[in-house]
Amino acid sequence: MPRILQLALACLASSACQVVEVRPISTPEEERATAMVERLYRAFCFNAGGEADWATMRASFAPGASFVDPFRQGQQPKAVDAECFLATFAAWCKADDVRSTGLHERILRLRLEACGGIAHAWVGFEGFQPADGRVRTRGVDSLQLVLDRGEWKLASFATQYSSADAPLPPRWFGGD
Repeated sequence: MPRILQLALACLASSACQVVEVRPISTPEEERATAMVERLYRAFCFNAGGEADWATMRASFAPGASFVDPFRQGQQPKAVDAECFLATFAAWCKADDVRSTGLHERILRLRLEACGGIAHAWVGFEGFQPADGRVRTRGVDSLQLVLDRGEWKLASFATQYSSADAPLPPRWFGGD
C-alpha cells in the first residue's frame, strides 16, 4: 500500500486528524518532516479533563525555538521561547475552560517543502471540542523546521487566526 494512502487511512481512523487534501510527498525528508508536524499537532490534542502531551511538544522543539504570539492587526509581534509559549497555552486551556471540554486540532491542509536541512510547513487547521465537534479556532500556522542530528525539529512557529480583521483564504479550509 502506498505511504500516502496509509497516511490518509490512518488520519481518517483518528478523530484528532481529518485530511481534506492529500498532496503527494516528493522526498523521504519531506515525508519525515510531515510526520513530525502531524505528531506535533496530535500533541496539542486532549479530551475533557486531560492534558496536552507536553513531553512530545518539548521533544519536537529545537534548542532556542521561537514562537510568535498571535497578534491583532496594528499590534507589534512578540516572539517568545518554548517555555513561555507552553505556559501561555496551558493558561489558555485552563482560563478558557477548555480543559473541561477538551481540545483537538485538525489539520485541514498541509503544504511542506524541504531543502537539505531546512523545511517550511504551512498548515491550515481548526481546533474543536472532541465531544460535540464545535470549532473553537481556525487559522494558518507557518512552521520552520531544521534537521537536528537526523531528526526534524521545530525552529519557529507563527499563527494567524481567522477573524473579521484577518479573514483567511478559503483554500486553507477545503475550498479552492
